[in-house]
Amino acid sequence: MSTTKQQPMYATTDSTSEAQQAPRPHDAYRAVREQTVALCAPLEREDFVVQSMPDASPAKWHLAHTTWFFERFVLREAFPELAPYDERYDYIFNSYYDSVGARHARAERGLLTRPTVDEILGYRRCVDERMCGLLDSAAVDAVLLTRIELGVHHEQQHQELLLTDIKHAFSLNPLEPAYARATPHCVASVAPLAWHRFGEGLHEIGAAPGAFCFDNETPRHRVHVHSFALAHRLVTNGEFLEFIRDCGYDRPGHWLADGWALLGTVEARKGDVQEATRAFCRAKELGSAAAAANCPE
Repeated sequence: MSTTKQQPMYATTDSTSEAQQAPRPHDAYRAVREQTVALCAPLEREDFVVQSMPDASPAKWHLAHTTWFFERFVLREAFPELAPYDERYDYIFNSYYDSVGARHARAERGLLTRPTVDEILGYRRCVDERMCGLLDSAAVDAVLLTRIELGVHHEQQHQELLLTDIKHAFSLNPLEPAYARATPHCVASVAPLAWHRFGEGLHEIGAAPGAFCFDNETPRHRVHVHSFALAHRLVTNGEFLEFIRDCGYDRPGHWLADGWALLGTVEARKGDVQEATRAFCRAKELGSAAAAANCPE
């Protein structure tokens, strides 16, 4: 993972008013690290280990890998004499950093019942203590601050992955566990669907100077965009149900080639329609039929 920098997120001097207003690296680091642990609060211990498919990772692995990033690429760079917390972690918690060496197979991360969840949480606490000490010391320089900023954004990416991975695992459980209790925002009626239309023309895309970005967000450049339209509000469950009833899953004209191929056989598509209908019926149990029909997605 690489990044392009226009200006540092964290100031290294307090000589200007801008620097005094900049967020302290200690605060930004701590906030993101605490948020990752908070996202795991609804999980039971069994949920931390499950890996529902090769492209997913266990919640426990996300907690450890993001911690390993800071230990391996920040702490051990700042303090070369620092002994690894556990030298085996370079193998089991490396994702794709070839410069570090060999790594455990991604598809087999769910087999790692050790280290335990408690051991990984202890690992996080140890690294966090050392990181906060580094951030409050004179040992941190602009190069390390840039790497820490990358690590913070990297962990935010894994927060998204943690949620999508556990929700995928829950989706395969016939008991239908939920990550969080649903709180749909239902209304009695919605305005008729209207469209905002945009004309074709040249538009700039890509990261603007002055903010953090990953290397695939640059260079900023101009592209020609054809005219298009966007709905002025979200699609409701009721409108999507009408799409199903109108055989939307059986009409290839509504789908791009990859989406149509994903639907599979006619039998599989019928199964999808039946499941969507059952899901809508379950949604109706949360309120009146009219309210359920107009719940935004």
